[in-house]
Amino acid sequence: QGTITFISDRGFREINYYGDFLWHYESREVGNFHHEFTRLNNGNYMGMCKEWNYWKRPSSKDSIAHNAADSNRFYQRIYFENIVELDQNHNIIWQWRSSEYAKTSDLYTQVDSSGMFLINMHLNSFYFDEKNKNIYLSSRNNSRIIKIKYPEGNVLNTYGTIYAPNTMPRAEIVAYDQHNFRQLGNDLFCGQHSVKYSSNGYIYLFNNNICNESRIPSIIMLKESTDGKNELKKIWEYSCSIENTIDGINSGKAGPFFFRAGGNVQELSDGSIFASMDNPYSKVFIVDHNKKILWSAVPEKYDGAGDKWNNTNLYKASIITSRKDLEKLIWNSQKESKPVSAKEPL
Repeated sequence: QGTITFISDRGFREINYYGDFLWHYESREVGNFHHEFTRLNNGNYMGMCKEWNYWKRPSSKDSIAHNAADSNRFYQRIYFENIVELDQNHNIIWQWRSSEYAKTSDLYTQVDSSGMFLINMHLNSFYFDEKNKNIYLSSRNNSRIIKIKYPEGNVLNTYGTIYAPNTMPRAEIVAYDQHNFRQLGNDLFCGQHSVKYSSNGYIYLFNNNICNESRIPSIIMLKESTDGKNELKKIWEYSCSIENTIDGINSGKAGPFFFRAGGNVQELSDGSIFASMDNPYSKVFIVDHNKKILWSAVPEKYDGAGDKWNNTNLYKASIITSRKDLEKLIWNSQKESKPVSAKEPL
């Protein structure tokens, strides 16, 4: 639609290429906003927000557990996320709660020896396939993709490891910058970000791959099962290896590799993939289906005090492929520009 959507500290924002605010949403009715916000083709907006729930611990008894303030002995405070759809008048017209999904999924049956739920989904992206009315949702800490039917809200498939009652292990502890990071994985991806749905009907995502010994991320395309099973088949993968992608990155950031937070992918009109690496590497590039790099860059920010350019961290990045729109953004100009030929570089 020729606009930019983003999330600020207090809510959702939409601006045009001249920097004018077109729409914003702030509310105490829903929790903090995070990770994903987009404008839909029908003019509505869809984003993600936090929600805290108090669940009665399985080990507690109804006779003594009266309410959420009755102490942590009886209730467990669990962090969940919701997807919300808003109209232009700021009305919430649709909502999907991950807490309701958890209560009817394998996660509800995972309890540790002390009677605590082992639920920590950390939803970090979604993609609304408006044509087929499906939403693909990424749960990082469980390394799973959840497919939701819109507007019904029912879960069509859960892609990733499904656990029998009380069989989910405590997540693997991975050392990272002297902190402990817990992560569950599966055979296809681990700690993934930026789930999308391609024009030719494949799921694709940025695989952070942090459960793998190499921890080198990749971009993968996955085919869903035609019979409705919770199965995915990997049909294409591009490894973001040192040789392929990480060249040009500051050597001080080059190891040990651990791509824990961020990274995203975006299909372009010719089928190639625009991608950005996650912190602290933050390289952006375009790769085609023959795994040839068509363009790449390392984002930098100028340090005036030191009179030098330094690599700057990104969580995710987007691309504007129209020369006309790019000029509006850069020059903040209302003037019209000449058409760009297909062979002319952006």
